[in-house]
Amino acid sequence: VTIRIITSAIDGRAVSEYCGVPAMFGGAGTGCTVEVLLFSPSTEKYYVNPTQHREYISLCRSRMAQNGVVLTEILLP
Repeated sequence: VTIRIITSAIDGRAVSEYCGVPAMFGGAGTGCTVEVLLFSPSTEKYYVNPTQHREYISLCRSRMAQNGVVLTEILLP
């Protein structure tokens, strides 16, 4: 099973829900693949502190990876 989620926003609640998806299908080790595609605007243009935003996305990516979810970020110009 491959599940792809496409979103333009990542928040704590969404990350928690994404982390729980593999468990619905027997866990990450049972062949369930969850991919989250994050469409993100240019950080320099839309965020007061782009460095903090990059760190936040990195932490979200780590947390999801621990639960078998792959986060791919697609930067928009």
